[in-house]
Amino acid sequence: MNKFELLKNPTLKSYSVVDFNSKDSSGFLTPIKIPKTYDVVTINNGLEYITRPSLLISSISKALKKGGTLIVTFNERFYPSKVCNLWLRLKEEEKGEWIGEVMEKEGFEVEGWRGGGVWGVVGVKK
Repeated sequence: MNKFELLKNPTLKSYSVVDFNSKDSSGFLTPIKIPKTYDVVTINNGLEYITRPSLLISSISKALKKGGTLIVTFNERFYPSKVCNLWLRLKEEEKGEWIGEVMEKEGFEVEGWRGGGVWGVVGVKK
């Protein structure tokens, strides 16, 4: 979400807008300032736009408590001009497999993923 969308949410007390694809985001991503804090992190229709998904997922892993869950969802709708090139080359079922492989590489046990309009990949931090 961008700053203007966040400003429209009256329940927010604070927020941060970070472009995870900029070189400046590395300071935000590594090291995580509050390690082992979260039980669950979700990425909803966003990982396909990240140029360094392993760095993002690695940082999320550091922020999750042991046994914490990362949920990544996506569907067949996306902006072709904005997604990473790999996303354009993968079939729907391959996208879930790729996300699972990245999560496993970063220390998650992937419990499963499934299709049906919206796809989800669920990983539990080892």
